[in-house]
Amino acid sequence: MAKPVRARRLTDEEGRRLLRIVRRGRHNTVKVRHAMMVLASASGNTNEAIARLVAADPDTVRDVIHAFNERGLECLDPRWAGGAPRRITAGVHRPGGHRPTEDAGPAVHPLEPAQAGRLPLPPARGGPPGAAFPTSTGSRHATVLQSSQE
Repeated sequence: MAKPVRARRLTDEEGRRLLRIVRRGRHNTVKVRHAMMVLASASGNTNEAIARLVAADPDTVRDVIHAFNERGLECLDPRWAGGAPRRITAGVHRPGGHRPTEDAGPAVHPLEPAQAGRLPLPPARGGPPGAAFPTSTGSRHATVLQSSQE
């Protein structure tokens, strides 16, 4: 069993802020529970009694009290972080995040060169309803350009 841990003596301002957080309860629930743990420890309760009061593990109570003794009221608002490391670093940019230069040439859809011949074209406007999709050997844009030039 670990030795008992007590919160350090509270200043008047710390006591007022902790009481306001606990009484109002409008804050984050974690913040309210941590404030209750610190107040109960400062008033002389044991870690086990505090753990029963806030429905937490005695080790959690001990950790919160240690954090309060080291950092003060900052410990009430946990700054959880972590998770998977970032995949985008400073050297990697997102596609499309830059402006094209003058000599870049026309923008082409990725499907155009290889797959445009296999994709069906939509029916022409004004055609009979339910008409089948016409097949094309070239790209859809090339067909549109040829028909508009005629």
